[in-house]
Formats: sequence, structure tokens, C-alpha cells
Amino acid sequence: MSSAIYPEPDDHAPLADQAVSWLLLLRSERVSKQEQLAFQRWRESDPRHERAWQTLADAVGHTLSRLGEAPLDLSRTRAPSLAHGAALPHSQTALRRRRFLASSLGLATVTGVALLIADTRYPLHNFFAYMASGTGERRQFQLADGSDLLLDARSRVNIDFTHERRNIQLLAGAMSVEVAAHAGRPLTVHTLHGTVRALGTRFMVRQEAGRSLVVVQKHSVVVATLAGLQRTIEAGCGVRFDAAQVDLPRPELLADAAWQGGVIEVNNRPLMQVIAALRPYYKGVLRVSTAAGGLCVKGRYALDHVEGSLRALREQLPITVRRITPWLIFVDVAAA
Repeated sequence: MSSAIYPEPDDHAPLADQAVSWLLLLRSERVSKQEQLAFQRWRESDPRHERAWQTLADAVGHTLSRLGEAPLDLSRTRAPSLAHGAALPHSQTALRRRRFLASSLGLATVTGVALLIADTRYPLHNFFAYMASGTGERRQFQLADGSDLLLDARSRVNIDFTHERRNIQLLAGAMSVEVAAHAGRPLTVHTLHGTVRALGTRFMVRQEAGRSLVVVQKHSVVVATLAGLQRTIEAGCGVRFDAAQVDLPRPELLADAAWQGGVIEVNNRPLMQVIAALRPYYKGVLRVSTAAGGLCVKGRYALDHVEGSLRALREQLPITVRRITPWLIFVDVAAA
């Protein structure tokens, strides 16, 4: 993006960002004919662009109406066909955008809120992942090699299978895979911090902030960091690793795979970790204060019933659970 204030559409930006940028521009009453033509050319230039726009339209249209915005059928936003090879007057376009920015900060704020809410319901980046799951959704896939893949809520992966290799790139969230054995063709999961390689096994991988988590449920895997350190992890243990180091395997990390059964199991874990596990299952914004987040929690909580789990936590801990808006819940320590 060329501007920190106005997100000008950029062909090199992620598709979600491009679609959002076009939305902000087209919501202006000052949008020029040239800009409409540029938008139409963007939609027609690549089928992925059209899918990105339709996904954004579905996610945002209803939310804008709930916020009191004028109804807008984004899926029907069109412009006249652009003649092949037509050039756009960049100086005029830049001037229009500056005028648009000056007159529409309030609109951008409302639209930004709508996009935030829409993203909590369906992650806007999911449409450019090979496989993805939505908010509150655990999704099962059978891969081309016969392996079974399960995605946690708000998770996404890319798949790269050939005759020589089977690679899965975990982009966000968590995945569990029951690997079909193929001699000489290992299955490898790639994270931001390294790889997890297995043959004929079942294991779970989660992409966390600053590190990755692996839990092995059958047989074994080989974890390799980006720095080249390797360690074999046997069934019944879990391990966290970053780009340089691999922690010692721990049996208690098996509980971190409980999401596959729709629950979170914790034993003296901070509340912030429980909230983090519930957040992908809540179709809204779920926040916890620093003070409340440090409270220790023990128990078993349902992922598919977030508000019921929050009530159970409120009965167990000295916390308040406040619904600020229909889409925002805030968890804080109770007043003494």
C-alpha cells in the first residue's frame, strides 16, 4: 500500500487488502469514471479477484446494514467495460483519491468497523488459501493421497503435492492430519519457524505467535527449525519450537489437541490462553484485560458454546463478562 492513510489498491498486496481498498474507494460519491473502469478491469483481470470481491461483498453487505449504513449490493457493483489497452490518468486519479480521503474519514471509520466485524464471522484472508475454515467451524478434508486433514476454526493451509513430495503450509490456526503412508514420499508441514516431517502418523500443528506447537498422537515426527536443528518427537508428547530452538517434549501438551473434540482442556493455565482458544469460535470481538488474563484456570470448556464457557469461567473466577455491543464482549477482573 502506498499510503498509510488511504489504502490505494496495489496489485502486489494480498487479495483481501486489494478488495478492501476497492471497497473504500467505491463507497465514495466522488469516485471517478476512470476509477470505476480501473475497478472493473481489476475484477476481470483474474478470476481470483472476482472471488475476492464476492467474498468481501457477502461478508460486509449485511454488516453495513446492521450498522445503519445505506444498503449496498456490493456484488452488483459494476462499471462500463474497459477498452483493451486503455490508459488511466494517474495524476487525476491521485487527486480524486485525496479529495475522497478528505470527505470520507467518517465513512471509512464505519466501513472499517464493518470489515472488522465481518472478519470475525468469516476471515477475509481465507479466500486465497487452498483450504480454510471459518469462525466457529472445524472443517474436515480428505487429501489427494488419502490423508485426512482437520482444520481448527479460523485456520488455513496451502497444499503442494507432487509425485516426489507432499507439502502442507500452515498459514494460520491449527491443523491435525492422519497421514496416509507413501514410501519415499514424506508428508511435511511447513510453519513460520520450520518443518514437521512424518510418515504414517497422526499429529497436530498450531501456528502461534513467535513459535509453533506440535503434538504427536501416533508414531513419531521429525521437527526441524529454520536454523537446521532437528529433534524426533514420539507419540504421547508435544513440543514447541521457534526458528532456532526446540523445547523439550512434554506429555501435558497432549491437552492442546483437545480442540479436535470441540473442547479446551487446561490445568493451571492463564485465562488469556483460554480466551485465545475461544476467540476463533466467537462471531464477534472477544477481549480480556491484562489483569484478568493472568488468572489461573483449570477445567474443560466447550469451544462450540463460547458464551456458556464464559459463564462457567465467571462462576469459577473473580471476573466480569460484559457485552459492550452485539459484537464485543470484554472480560475483566471483578470489583473488590
